[in-house]
Amino acid sequence: MSAAAALQAGLAEALRDAESLAALTGVFDAPPVRAALPHAVIEETLRYDSPVQMLFRNTTRDTELDGVAIPEHSQLLVSFAAANRDPAGFDEPGEFRLDRELTKHVGFGMGVHYCLGSPLARAEARIGLRAEEHTSELQ
Repeated sequence: MSAAAALQAGLAEALRDAESLAALTGVFDAPPVRAALPHAVIEETLRYDSPVQMLFRNTTRDTELDGVAIPEHSQLLVSFAAANRDPAGFDEPGEFRLDRELTKHVGFGMGVHYCLGSPLARAEARIGLRAEEHTSELQ
């Protein structure tokens, strides 16, 4: 999923919820909100509807996962979407909420598999939010 598609998904989700819509109205009116709210929209979008939902990984050796033996050269499907909706990690994980602390989502992967393009994607999303704000001012 591209940054533009992720932004579109996040805005669509935020617009479904009256409280989120009210929060997005006038995003750039007050300086403290100007900095905080776009970040919340972007990060919650990445958690709620991650650009990468799942990836295949191959085992390099025999291993065991949760009591299940997995032989070397097995292919596993890793679901990031499930990790971002884990109730142990997020209160009410099925809800799109702009008020949550978002420091541990895996919308761009993690560790050695962390997306090197994530700063660019976040920058594109911030620019997109600003463009949306200016477009709505013109209408």
